[in-house]
Amino acid sequence: MLKWMIGLTVFASTLCGLSIDSKPTSVIRASAESGLDRPEGLTFSPSGDLIAVANSLANTITFYKRIEAGVYETTPAYTIQGEESWLNYPHDLSFSRDGTFLAVANRSGNAITLYRKNLEKNQFENTPFAMIQGRYTHISAPDAVRFSPTDNLLAVANLLSNTVTLYRYHQNRFFSMPIQVIRHPILQVPDGIDFSKDGQWLAVTSHDAHAVAIFKQTSHGKYDAVPMQIIQGEETHFTYPHSLSFHPQTNVLAVSCSQGRQNVHLFVPEAGVFPNAPEFSMEVLEMYDASTIHLIEHLWQEGGVKGVAFSPDGKSIAVTQNLCQDMLKLPYPVGVLAIYPVD
Repeated sequence: MLKWMIGLTVFASTLCGLSIDSKPTSVIRASAESGLDRPEGLTFSPSGDLIAVANSLANTITFYKRIEAGVYETTPAYTIQGEESWLNYPHDLSFSRDGTFLAVANRSGNAITLYRKNLEKNQFENTPFAMIQGRYTHISAPDAVRFSPTDNLLAVANLLSNTVTLYRYHQNRFFSMPIQVIRHPILQVPDGIDFSKDGQWLAVTSHDAHAVAIFKQTSHGKYDAVPMQIIQGEETHFTYPHSLSFHPQTNVLAVSCSQGRQNVHLFVPEAGVFPNAPEFSMEVLEMYDASTIHLIEHLWQEGGVKGVAFSPDGKSIAVTQNLCQDMLKLPYPVGVLAIYPVD
């Protein structure tokens, strides 16, 4: 079995007044008990009381309760799973602003599944109450999904069509027709998506272009079809960027890379512009030792970090990492979730 080595190398200790501790406050490893199995996207609930994780191969969403600041249970409080969940390679997920809804991007299912919170049970229902799917939705192997922090808007990154689609919702009604479809040559396998804290910026990773595109909101609530900025080039140290997350107070942008050892990079905006070189880079969750390093030869786009998310209070950053065990034919769950304190 793979030997997991937990460690972090800090190349700069402070970032725009922030510092990231090298020791994780929580580590959850893949196992039958933890429910982790090739975790991809992750997200904090609006209160920070829960972390939800999309387990791509297990077709489950696992929820972990907070014990204290930065510390979470290692076994799930509950799990969305089974045929009635309609999960099919869940790759990313997002809570609505008030925590009432959970949206899940199902890559193989070619659908966004939407779950409602049962207030009596204080957990999400196992069966979606709505789905966004079908020809006229422009959903095409959705890899990432995010609720806007300011508007009744849902953004989706579509892997096969290389597009970003935006959808309106009102109360518990989600409209299937997109209000906007963004197409741009920089979008080459869009893998991750996030809004800035004020909703003015929409950032998208471009996996195959080794880039991040940032779109600016217009006065009509939509987004410019041409990015206001593209973060790209050797100085970015991007190697197949996967996910991203804006810090809730500072708009510092964290970008994970699915290959490479310096696999989380943080960019500090200055006067509304992001530099091409990260202010801070770190190596997290190095999963290889002498007996397993050879596996990277077969996984040239793997070995880095998948999901990345700041907590709602900005005091933690969480990451997931996994190996592509379906390619390796590994007979056991693989993956790690780790949370690091941010001061």
